[in-house]
Amino acid sequence: KGQCYLDFAGRKHCVELAICDHNWLALEEFEGCSLSRVRAKWPGLRFTHFSMNGADDVVRFKKWLWAGPHQRFITLGRPGYTAEVQAGMQSAGLDLDTAYFILGPELPEISSTQVRRAIATHDTRLLGEMLHRAVAQWCLEHVPTAAVPINDWMSWFLGASENHLLRDGREGIFVGGALINSQTGQHWPVGHFEVSSVSDLRCRVSQLETYLSKPDLERQAVPLAVVDGIDIGQLQSRLLMEDCAMAQIASNFNCLEVGGR
Repeated sequence: KGQCYLDFAGRKHCVELAICDHNWLALEEFEGCSLSRVRAKWPGLRFTHFSMNGADDVVRFKKWLWAGPHQRFITLGRPGYTAEVQAGMQSAGLDLDTAYFILGPELPEISSTQVRRAIATHDTRLLGEMLHRAVAQWCLEHVPTAAVPINDWMSWFLGASENHLLRDGREGIFVGGALINSQTGQHWPVGHFEVSSVSDLRCRVSQLETYLSKPDLERQAVPLAVVDGIDIGQLQSRLLMEDCAMAQIASNFNCLEVGGR
Protein backbone atom coordinates (compact mmCIF):
# COMPACT_ATOMS: atom_id res chain seq x y z
CA LYS A 1 0.00 0.00 0.00
CA GLY A 2 3.02 2.28 0.04
CA GLN A 3 2.57 2.94 3.76
CA CYS A 4 5.15 2.89 6.51
CA TYR A 5 5.64 -0.53 8.08
CA LEU A 6 7.48 -1.94 11.07
CA ASP A 7 10.52 -4.14 10.56
CA PHE A 8 10.87 -7.44 12.41
CA ALA A 9 12.64 -5.85 15.38
CA GLY A 10 9.86 -3.27 15.77
CA ARG A 11 7.10 -5.88 15.51
CA LYS A 12 8.90 -8.13 17.99
CA HIS A 13 9.20 -5.29 20.49
CA CYS A 14 5.51 -4.38 20.13
CA VAL A 15 4.51 -7.99 20.81
CA GLU A 16 6.70 -8.04 23.91
CA LEU A 17 5.07 -4.84 25.12
CA ALA A 18 1.58 -6.18 24.42
CA ILE A 19 2.12 -9.36 26.49
CA CYS A 20 4.09 -7.75 29.31
CA ASP A 21 1.11 -8.06 31.69
CA HIS A 22 0.90 -11.85 31.19
CA ASN A 23 3.91 -13.84 32.37
CA TRP A 24 2.57 -17.05 30.82
CA LEU A 25 2.92 -15.64 27.30
CA ALA A 26 6.20 -15.44 25.37
CA LEU A 27 7.39 -14.66 21.87
CA GLU A 28 8.85 -17.31 19.55
CA GLU A 29 11.45 -16.48 16.91
CA PHE A 30 9.46 -18.69 14.55
CA GLU A 31 6.30 -20.73 15.00
CA GLY A 32 6.71 -23.95 16.95
CA CYS A 33 10.40 -23.51 17.79
CA SER A 34 9.77 -23.79 21.53
CA LEU A 35 7.74 -27.00 21.34
CA SER A 36 10.70 -29.39 21.67
CA ARG A 37 12.05 -27.35 24.58
CA VAL A 38 8.86 -27.48 26.65
CA ARG A 39 8.41 -31.18 25.88
CA ALA A 40 11.91 -31.87 27.18
CA LYS A 41 11.33 -29.77 30.29
CA TRP A 42 7.99 -31.43 31.18
CA PRO A 43 8.19 -35.00 29.82
CA GLY A 44 5.14 -36.08 31.81
CA LEU A 45 2.85 -33.70 29.92
CA ARG A 46 1.49 -33.94 26.38
CA PHE A 47 1.81 -30.78 24.29
CA THR A 48 -0.18 -30.22 21.09
CA HIS A 49 0.73 -27.47 18.65
CA PHE A 50 -2.00 -25.21 17.23
CA SER A 51 -1.58 -22.45 14.65
CA MET A 52 -3.62 -19.33 15.46
CA ASN A 53 -5.09 -17.35 12.58
CA GLY A 54 -7.51 -14.56 11.92
CA ALA A 55 -10.66 -15.47 10.00
CA ASP A 56 -9.74 -13.22 7.06
CA ASP A 57 -6.46 -15.09 6.47
CA VAL A 58 -8.19 -18.45 6.84
CA VAL A 59 -10.79 -17.48 4.24
CA ARG A 60 -8.14 -16.20 1.85
CA PHE A 61 -6.22 -19.50 1.79
CA LYS A 62 -9.12 -21.85 2.69
CA LYS A 63 -7.10 -23.20 5.58
CA TRP A 64 -9.95 -25.41 6.78
CA LEU A 65 -8.74 -27.73 4.01
CA TRP A 66 -5.33 -27.95 5.67
CA ALA A 67 -6.62 -29.07 9.08
CA GLY A 68 -5.73 -32.54 10.30
CA PRO A 69 -4.03 -34.48 13.12
CA HIS A 70 -0.64 -33.01 12.23
CA GLN A 71 -1.79 -29.44 11.54
CA ARG A 72 -4.34 -28.00 13.93
CA PHE A 73 -5.84 -24.52 13.85
CA ILE A 74 -7.46 -22.03 16.20
CA THR A 75 -9.25 -19.38 14.16
CA LEU A 76 -10.44 -16.15 15.72
CA GLY A 77 -13.53 -14.67 14.16
CA ARG A 78 -13.50 -11.32 12.41
CA PRO A 79 -16.55 -9.32 11.30
CA GLY A 80 -17.34 -10.07 7.65
CA TYR A 81 -15.34 -13.32 7.59
CA THR A 82 -16.60 -15.52 10.42
CA ALA A 83 -19.63 -16.78 8.48
CA GLU A 84 -17.40 -17.73 5.53
CA VAL A 85 -15.17 -19.75 7.85
CA GLN A 86 -18.20 -21.56 9.26
CA ALA A 87 -19.41 -22.34 5.73
CA GLY A 88 -15.95 -23.61 4.75
CA MET A 89 -15.76 -25.85 7.80
CA GLN A 90 -19.13 -27.33 6.94
CA SER A 91 -18.27 -27.88 3.27
CA ALA A 92 -15.00 -29.59 4.28
CA GLY A 93 -16.91 -31.92 6.59
CA LEU A 94 -14.73 -31.09 9.60
CA ASP A 95 -15.53 -33.12 12.70
CA LEU A 96 -15.50 -30.56 15.52
CA ASP A 97 -15.00 -33.28 18.14
CA THR A 98 -11.49 -34.02 16.77
CA ALA A 99 -10.32 -30.47 17.59
CA TYR A 100 -8.36 -30.24 14.36
CA PHE A 101 -9.98 -26.90 13.60
CA ILE A 102 -11.35 -24.70 16.41
CA LEU A 103 -13.32 -21.54 15.72
CA GLY A 104 -12.97 -19.01 18.53
CA PRO A 105 -15.07 -15.95 19.31
CA GLU A 106 -15.43 -13.02 16.95
CA LEU A 107 -13.13 -10.21 18.04
CA PRO A 108 -13.85 -6.48 17.65
CA GLU A 109 -12.82 -5.04 14.31
CA ILE A 110 -9.42 -3.34 14.54
CA SER A 111 -8.21 -2.02 11.21
CA SER A 112 -4.47 -1.54 10.67
CA THR A 113 -5.40 1.42 8.46
CA GLN A 114 -7.26 3.00 11.36
CA VAL A 115 -4.27 2.38 13.64
CA ARG A 116 -1.91 4.06 11.15
CA ARG A 117 -4.25 7.02 10.82
CA ALA A 118 -4.56 7.37 14.60
CA ILE A 119 -0.76 7.29 14.95
CA ALA A 120 -0.34 9.90 12.20
CA THR A 121 -2.85 12.24 13.87
CA HIS A 122 -1.73 11.45 17.43
CA ASP A 123 -5.28 10.37 18.26
CA THR A 124 -4.46 8.96 21.69
CA ARG A 125 -8.10 8.28 22.55
CA LEU A 126 -8.62 6.05 19.51
CA LEU A 127 -5.23 4.37 19.95
CA GLY A 128 -6.15 3.57 23.54
CA GLU A 129 -9.21 1.69 22.26
CA MET A 130 -7.24 -0.35 19.71
CA LEU A 131 -3.75 -0.93 21.13
CA HIS A 132 -2.14 -1.84 24.43
CA ARG A 133 -1.15 1.37 26.21
CA ALA A 134 2.58 0.59 26.01
CA VAL A 135 2.36 -0.29 22.31
CA ALA A 136 0.47 2.92 21.55
CA GLN A 137 3.06 5.02 23.36
CA TRP A 138 5.95 3.29 21.58
CA CYS A 139 4.32 3.80 18.17
CA LEU A 140 3.78 7.49 18.82
CA GLU A 141 7.45 7.85 19.74
CA HIS A 142 9.03 5.68 17.03
CA VAL A 143 6.78 5.25 13.99
CA PRO A 144 7.82 7.80 11.33
CA THR A 145 4.24 8.66 10.33
CA ALA A 146 3.68 9.97 13.85
CA ALA A 147 6.09 12.86 13.23
CA VAL A 148 4.46 16.30 13.12
CA PRO A 149 5.37 18.21 9.93
CA ILE A 150 7.51 21.19 10.91
CA ASN A 151 6.45 23.50 8.10
CA ASP A 152 2.75 22.67 8.15
CA TRP A 153 2.00 21.74 11.74
CA MET A 154 -1.22 23.78 11.90
CA SER A 155 -2.75 21.85 8.99
CA TRP A 156 -1.79 18.64 10.79
CA PHE A 157 -3.29 20.00 14.00
CA LEU A 158 -6.48 21.75 12.83
CA GLY A 159 -6.89 20.62 9.23
CA ALA A 160 -6.32 24.16 7.91
CA SER A 161 -3.33 26.41 7.35
CA GLU A 162 -2.79 29.62 9.28
CA ASN A 163 -3.55 31.63 6.13
CA HIS A 164 -6.83 29.78 5.78
CA LEU A 165 -7.78 30.60 9.37
CA LEU A 166 -6.88 34.26 8.86
CA ARG A 167 -8.92 34.45 5.67
CA ASP A 168 -12.00 32.46 6.65
CA GLY A 169 -12.00 32.94 10.41
CA ARG A 170 -11.68 30.54 13.30
CA GLU A 171 -15.34 29.74 13.74
CA GLY A 172 -15.98 26.03 13.83
CA ILE A 173 -12.58 24.92 15.06
CA PHE A 174 -13.59 25.25 18.72
CA VAL A 175 -16.68 23.31 19.77
CA GLY A 176 -17.70 21.95 23.15
CA GLY A 177 -14.44 22.74 24.93
CA ALA A 178 -12.20 21.24 22.27
CA LEU A 179 -10.30 22.30 19.17
CA ILE A 180 -11.40 20.20 16.20
CA ASN A 181 -9.44 19.14 13.14
CA SER A 182 -11.79 19.90 10.25
CA GLN A 183 -10.33 17.09 8.11
CA THR A 184 -10.07 14.20 10.56
CA GLY A 185 -12.57 15.18 13.25
CA GLN A 186 -9.87 14.76 15.90
CA HIS A 187 -10.81 16.55 19.13
CA TRP A 188 -8.15 18.30 21.24
CA PRO A 189 -9.61 19.22 24.66
CA VAL A 190 -8.36 22.64 25.75
CA GLY A 191 -10.16 23.17 29.04
CA HIS A 192 -11.48 26.64 29.81
CA PHE A 193 -11.41 28.90 26.76
CA GLU A 194 -12.41 32.53 26.42
CA VAL A 195 -11.69 35.56 24.28
CA SER A 196 -10.71 38.48 26.53
CA SER A 197 -9.92 42.03 25.50
CA VAL A 198 -6.86 43.90 26.72
CA SER A 199 -9.11 46.08 28.91
CA ASP A 200 -10.56 42.93 30.52
CA LEU A 201 -7.07 41.67 31.26
CA ARG A 202 -6.05 45.03 32.75
CA CYS A 203 -9.09 44.95 35.04
CA ARG A 204 -8.23 41.44 36.23
CA VAL A 205 -4.61 42.40 36.88
CA SER A 206 -5.68 45.42 38.94
CA GLN A 207 -7.95 43.20 41.03
CA LEU A 208 -5.09 40.75 41.48
CA GLU A 209 -2.77 43.55 42.59
CA THR A 210 -5.32 44.57 45.22
CA TYR A 211 -5.46 41.03 46.52
CA LEU A 212 -1.70 40.55 46.54
CA SER A 213 -1.08 43.87 48.31
CA LYS A 214 -2.52 42.50 51.54
CA PRO A 215 -0.05 42.62 54.47
CA ASP A 216 0.21 38.85 54.79
CA LEU A 217 1.43 38.47 51.20
CA GLU A 218 5.03 39.30 50.33
CA ARG A 219 4.88 39.99 46.59
CA GLN A 220 2.69 42.24 44.46
CA ALA A 221 1.50 41.30 41.00
CA VAL A 222 3.54 42.35 38.00
CA PRO A 223 1.70 45.05 36.01
CA LEU A 224 0.25 44.10 32.62
CA ALA A 225 2.20 45.67 29.77
CA VAL A 226 0.90 45.52 26.20
CA VAL A 227 3.69 46.14 23.69
CA ASP A 228 3.54 46.17 19.88
CA GLY A 229 6.36 46.06 17.35
CA ILE A 230 8.95 44.33 19.49
CA ASP A 231 11.25 41.38 18.92
CA ILE A 232 10.03 38.77 21.42
CA GLY A 233 13.47 37.16 21.52
CA GLN A 234 15.13 40.42 22.52
CA LEU A 235 12.45 41.08 25.15
CA GLN A 236 12.85 37.66 26.73
CA SER A 237 16.64 38.00 26.77
CA ARG A 238 16.35 41.17 28.89
CA LEU A 239 14.03 39.66 31.49
CA LEU A 240 15.66 38.43 34.70
CA MET A 241 14.52 35.91 37.29
CA GLU A 242 13.82 38.67 39.79
CA ASP A 243 11.48 40.36 37.30
CA CYS A 244 9.01 37.50 37.83
CA ALA A 245 7.65 38.24 34.36
CA MET A 246 5.91 36.14 31.72
CA ALA A 247 6.09 37.08 28.03
CA GLN A 248 2.97 36.08 26.11
CA ILE A 249 3.27 36.09 22.33
CA ALA A 250 0.13 37.37 20.62
CA SER A 251 -0.68 35.12 17.67
CA ASN A 252 -3.63 33.75 15.77
CA PHE A 253 -3.06 30.35 17.30
CA ASN A 254 -3.47 31.31 20.95
CA CYS A 255 -6.25 33.76 20.01
CA LEU A 256 -4.67 36.82 21.55
CA GLU A 257 -4.87 39.79 19.21
CA VAL A 258 -2.18 42.34 18.49
CA GLY A 259 -2.66 45.07 21.09
CA GLY A 260 -2.90 47.94 18.63
CA ARG A 261 -5.80 46.46 16.62
